[in-house]
Amino acid sequence: MNTMDRSRAVRAFTAPEGARIGAGTMIPGRSAALIARLSNVEPTEFGRLRGERAVDVVALTGPEGLSAERTIAAGSGALRGVSVSPCGQRFAVRGEIGEPTEVRWIDGREQGFALQDEGVFALATATSAAVGRYSATQLESVDLETRKETPLEECKDAVFEGVATSPDGAWVIAVAMRSKAVQIWQRSTGARSRSLSPSRVLVLGAPTPVFSPDSALVVCGSSVKEGRSIRYAAELFDVGKKWPARATLELGEGHLHSIVFSRTGGRILTAQYKMRRADIKVWDRDTASLLHHIELAQTPQERPVVGFVGTSDDDSLTYIALDGDRSIWSFETP
Repeated sequence: MNTMDRSRAVRAFTAPEGARIGAGTMIPGRSAALIARLSNVEPTEFGRLRGERAVDVVALTGPEGLSAERTIAAGSGALRGVSVSPCGQRFAVRGEIGEPTEVRWIDGREQGFALQDEGVFALATATSAAVGRYSATQLESVDLETRKETPLEECKDAVFEGVATSPDGAWVIAVAMRSKAVQIWQRSTGARSRSLSPSRVLVLGAPTPVFSPDSALVVCGSSVKEGRSIRYAAELFDVGKKWPARATLELGEGHLHSIVFSRTGGRILTAQYKMRRADIKVWDRDTASLLHHIELAQTPQERPVVGFVGTSDDDSLTYIALDGDRSIWSFETP
């Protein structure tokens, strides 16, 4: 296992003066990422930040060669996340619950439109999305062109913490907090396929479960309380089976903020924060062994929340941005 700190990083991309990077995601099929940021930031009464939202399309061309291809304006308000369709054509910017979710073309050819009052949101293809209404527990598949809604089979005791769609567009997955399980639906029919039951308690406010690039595996966060401390884990499941978990990644203490698969699908990246430190761990998907540990120490003024984690096409580089930071950092992870 290799341990790295920020002294070994390359400052790969810097947002404009006064901006704060809040979220990001890789663009499927391209060596590029979407980086969502806020400028003219103002705090809200609930501690969230509001401002002018923009999304940079950043080309990942090498360890010292990141550049913004273009910037797409995305309105104003709070910034809770950004999603990209598996085909890499459309993206969505999510604000506060109850505010519109804006959907736009990545290349900027088409003006965006908004879906109202979604609590959870994931793009499935260029023309469809899976959404969970804030006012109900029901998940729906929505045709973005006609706005026709197809309800997914109801999970009566569910309060959804997150939703995701598989890269092949076949599955919708969501965390059902009351039933303490991860539910999977067939997107085309709306039928609920199965439940995945982690061996521990699902993390409240956990990162959305993620599919592997080949849509065969899904990983979700879980936790267990030991005395006064809480220890976290990431559990890896086969999509075609209910249980048990294929592997468990023991993460230790430090709130679990995000989980992503690498571009090749051979690695899993987990991001945690505790006190004034952000920890990013790189795991081997097949052996569940820890390959790299990237530690980012923070100053008292910085928030150690990871806003973006991604990898290069061959997994040799890991890209990281902290929520509130202006820069993306690049680490070599051979």
